[in-house]
Amino acid sequence: MCDEFIAHNHKASPDVRDVFSIKEELNYALDYMEDGYTIYGAIWTDKGLIYVAKMNDKGDLELI
Repeated sequence: MCDEFIAHNHKASPDVRDVFSIKEELNYALDYMEDGYTIYGAIWTDKGLIYVAKMNDKGDLELI
């Protein structure tokens, strides 16, 4: 289970990432992807936020 989701547009700005919770806007993840974003699932650890999954073109999360 992921704690947060991150929408990252590598082309627009390599340093800018949009972080949203599970309850917010996850329904729009495929729309983000059509706009050039990559969607990652992440968990909070004592070392910070760690990416654990990446959304594929079908909207399924795959472990990384």
